Amino acid sequence: MASQPFYVSKGFERQLTEYDRKLRVRWDHKYAYWRIERRVAQVWEQSPTSPAEWQAKADGYALVMQVPPDCLDFQLFKALELRDLQKQGGAKAYANRLEAQENAQMEANRAAFSDHSEQRAKERWTGWNTNYPLTKTGRSYASRGGSLGRG
Repeated sequence: MASQPFYVSKGFERQLTEYDRKLRVRWDHKYAYWRIERRVAQVWEQSPTSPAEWQAKADGYALVMQVPPDCLDFQLFKALELRDLQKQGGAKAYANRLEAQENAQMEANRAAFSDHSEQRAKERWTGWNTNYPLTKTGRSYASRGGSLGRG
């Protein structure tokens, strides 16, 4: 078991509470990381796998994120904000943004495929019309029908 490497500063705890009064931070002795937990109305019915999870469930908290020992700083609030659906405008707005991103990516993929296909077609046309050996008359097989066209 690892011991707690640092204590949480009062300033950090105060800012965490100001961000969301239902959040708390605790050290997980078994896995040696910080736990950011949030008080919830109903605790999930899954079985806890560590003493910290048992304690959180008993206190009415759920794990929000696990933080490595040296990363408990004020940049954590940006990560919390990115995971907070309410700060993202709600679940529907978040889902709409994800769908718009997916559609834009699919359109970009379609355009790239179309450009690639057009380039390949141009290369083949150029190859068929310039790279075949000439006949005795000086014309290529492709230009007079030969084996590639109608005779």
